[in-house]
Amino acid sequence: MAKRKKRSSLRKKEQTIVKEVKKQSFLQHVFSIKDEYVYFVIPITAFALVLFLILNITVSQLVNPLYYKVANEDGGATVEMLILSKHLPEFKGMLAMQEKIFGPSIEGEVFQREIQRNDRIGALEALLQKNPKARDVLYTLYKLYNENGEKGRAREYLDRAKEVDPTISTQITQMENR
Repeated sequence: MAKRKKRSSLRKKEQTIVKEVKKQSFLQHVFSIKDEYVYFVIPITAFALVLFLILNITVSQLVNPLYYKVANEDGGATVEMLILSKHLPEFKGMLAMQEKIFGPSIEGEVFQREIQRNDRIGALEALLQKNPKARDVLYTLYKLYNENGEKGRAREYLDRAKEVDPTISTQITQMENR
């Protein structure tokens, strides 16, 4: 029985020694591979890292600052972004998404300028009915319709303003050149 314990103890020691030898030879193998490729892998890795950092910094500078404000849920910046995006086909989806975040009042804020412009147009057209030859009213209506994108209607008011004051086209040119 003592011999069996001794043999089993020797086998365990032998197995431990074999494992240690295998472990050492594996580590030697890993380090020898590392030594062979160290002059190739490290410079390429360093170059790739530097290139990545330079590209990352460059591209991050090209992103519009408005994006960061919108990403941080800045309501004013979101309204500004939506105003600039009205002409896009995705606008309705963008507006719906922002309404979920900021509530339905954001739509009023986005269209506030247009609503105010249309209110001004209505008030000016009411003034024009009282005095159809009011040059400043005609010219202001030209500008407002032009801002609305209604070029034909804007042209009508500009032509009417020119009938009242033929020098208005010179004045417009001078104001646009300032």
